[in-house]
Amino acid sequence: NMVLQNILFSKEECDTILSLSKKFKKSSVTYTSTSDSPHKFTHSYNKKYRDSLTSNVDCLEIGKIILPKISLLDDTIISTPTINMNIVKYGEGHYFKRHQDRSSDNYFERKKTLIIQLSEEDTYKGGSLRVWEKEENPYITASKKIGNTIIFDSGYYHEVTTLEVGERFVLVCWLEDNNLK
Repeated sequence: NMVLQNILFSKEECDTILSLSKKFKKSSVTYTSTSDSPHKFTHSYNKKYRDSLTSNVDCLEIGKIILPKISLLDDTIISTPTINMNIVKYGEGHYFKRHQDRSSDNYFERKKTLIIQLSEEDTYKGGSLRVWEKEENPYITASKKIGNTIIFDSGYYHEVTTLEVGERFVLVCWLEDNNLK
């Protein structure tokens, strides 16, 4: 288990992925409703944790574009998710506080998180993705080059720092057992 990253996609491919976004809505935060039933989630918009916009996407179309390349970066990937895929838009002042995409009581089926940078790095300031392989520092900062793809264990802590200027778009996917060897 480690953090993998490489620039896999061209600007044209990133623009195509971005064109498959739909309507952007405020990003929600998920809570477990009761400790003894981890499947019951409540979704709410809570600025204490995150502030951004999220769009559903055409997962099948995006899967066709990304699978051949992401499986070269991580050869355990055999398919892409049919639902667990979003495009997230960060505008000025947006952020996502340090969190895990999988914990003991939330989203325990998520094995790996995959994030593709869809924006040109000179179109925004701030909005850095940081990933901690271990609880203590140092963190790994994802490259902001367009087409950069980063894959890490969904249990790793990560954050997006406050975006100061411009807009940042990323594709986020969560890979489960059925997507992996």
